[in-house]
Amino acid sequence: MNCDEVKQLIPAYLEDSLPDKQRDAISMHIKGCIECHKQFEADKKIWNVLSLWEGIKPEPGYISRFWTRLSLSETWYERILRKIKYILGIPYRVNLFPVTVVTLVIIIIATGSLYLYSYRNGSDDAVISQLNKEGIDIDMLDNIDLVENYDLIAHLDLLEDMDILEKLDFSNV
Repeated sequence: MNCDEVKQLIPAYLEDSLPDKQRDAISMHIKGCIECHKQFEADKKIWNVLSLWEGIKPEPGYISRFWTRLSLSETWYERILRKIKYILGIPYRVNLFPVTVVTLVIIIIATGSLYLYSYRNGSDDAVISQLNKEGIDIDMLDNIDLVENYDLIAHLDLLEDMDILEKLDFSNV
């Protein structure tokens, strides 16, 4: 056995709950190893002191009084909420939870909307400035939606009719 195993088994050795073979191996190791012998003596002193300890019997009804008192006590967040209500002058019985949840939801939605709005506007400006640097015509950006949907627009029958109308000469009319 190595020292770590023996140190782990010393409490069980002191309780006399080990098989004889393991108990004999630990005894031999403790006799030959100074460090394990010191640990054994220290644990033995602690074990002897703990054996002198007398248990205290609670008085009758203590456990039921304890649990009753615990169930009636306020939690930390209830105390904080009570103090906030007192500072704001809100009656104690008013429940602020729904108001708090609705307020937080509104704040989250407003923050997200502002973020998306600023992100979208900022990204358009960045794209336009980059295109200006590259020398691309800004007027083309006005028709960017048309370019994105070119396949759809190219197959419209209405545009074929427009081509026919453009070829007609209306100057005589």
